[in-house]
Amino acid sequence: MVFNSFDAKTFFIFVIIHVIIVIQCVFTLTYVLFKAKKTPTAYSMIVCQFLILLWLFFRFPENMATTTEELLFSVRFTLFPIYFIGVAWLIFAMFYTECKAVYKKKTIILLVTPIIITFLPVLTNKYFHLIIDHKTVEDPLNTQWGLFFWIYWIINYTYVFIGILLVIKKSISVRCTYRVQIILLLISVIIPVSSNLIGFAKLIYIPFDITPISFSISFMLLTISIYKFRLLDISPFAIKEVFDSMHECVLIIDRSNNIIDFNNSFVSYFGKYIHIEKEQSYKGFFQSLENYTANIEDLKKTLSAIEINPDCSLEMQLTIGLNENKVFLLNTKPVYKNKKI
Repeated sequence: MVFNSFDAKTFFIFVIIHVIIVIQCVFTLTYVLFKAKKTPTAYSMIVCQFLILLWLFFRFPENMATTTEELLFSVRFTLFPIYFIGVAWLIFAMFYTECKAVYKKKTIILLVTPIIITFLPVLTNKYFHLIIDHKTVEDPLNTQWGLFFWIYWIINYTYVFIGILLVIKKSISVRCTYRVQIILLLISVIIPVSSNLIGFAKLIYIPFDITPISFSISFMLLTISIYKFRLLDISPFAIKEVFDSMHECVLIIDRSNNIIDFNNSFVSYFGKYIHIEKEQSYKGFFQSLENYTANIEDLKKTLSAIEINPDCSLEMQLTIGLNENKVFLLNTKPVYKNKKI
C-alpha cells in the first residue's frame, strides 16, 4: 500500500488537502455551470476544472495500491487528466484572450492530436514502457519515465507557457480596471505549474507531491477572480472593443481625479487640441483645453461642482474650436457611487 510510505501525520495532511481541494473544485464548477454565462470561455474552464477533479479522485486508488501491478494499473487512470490539462488550459487561454484561431476546428484538432498520440501507449500493455519504464509500490515517488512521456512533457509545458504568454500579452492592452482579474488568473496558473516543476525536478525534498497544495491556493484565487471580479461574466476585451467603437467621446476618471481611460472617439476629437494620456489629472486636461474653449466660465463651474460632489450627475454644453467651433453636450455620471475606482 502506497500510503504505508507515509507516517500518520503526513497521511492525515494528504487526505485533508485533497478533501479541501475537491470541495473547492466542486464549488467552482457548480458556480460556472449554473451561474456563469454559457460561453466557450466558460465551457473550456469547466473542462480544465473537471480534469483536475478527475486527477484528484484517481490519486486515491493509485495511492491505495498494495502491489506494483495494482499501482501501474491505477496510474493509467491518473495519467488521463494529467495529459490533457495543459492543452485544456491553452484552449481556455485562447478563448479568454479572444484568439480567433481557436474558433476553427482545425486548430483544436491540431492542438489535441499530439497529446492523443503520446497518450496511446497508456492504453496498451506492450508499449506501456514508453510512458513509465519503472515504478514500484515500494518506492512510488521514484519513477523512471519513458520516451513518449518526455515528448508529452515538452509539448504540455509548451502549451502551458504559450497560454500564459497569451494572457500576459492581452493584459498589456486592456484597461487597468481588468488587470487585477488577469493577474489573479495568471497567479492561479503559475503557482501549480511552478510547484509541479519543483517537485518533478526534485529541487526540494518533500515526502509527497506538493502540486495538490498549490491547487488549493490556485482555486482560492480563481474563486475570488470569478466571484469578485466577474472573470466569466463577460469578456473584458469585448467590452474594450465596444468602448472604442462608440461614436460618443468617453473619459473615465477615478476618485483621485486622475484619468484612467478614454475611447478612440475622445482621442480623435480632443487629441488635435492637447496631448492626452492616462494617469494625468483631469483638471490639468481641462485647464489645457481652456485655450480652445468658448464658454470657459461654464466649464469651470462644472469642474467645481464635480470636485465638491463626485457622485453628482451634471450636463452642460461645451464649445470647442480652432478655425470653427464645435459644440459638445458634456454629461458627467458616477460609475460606482461611494466607492473608489
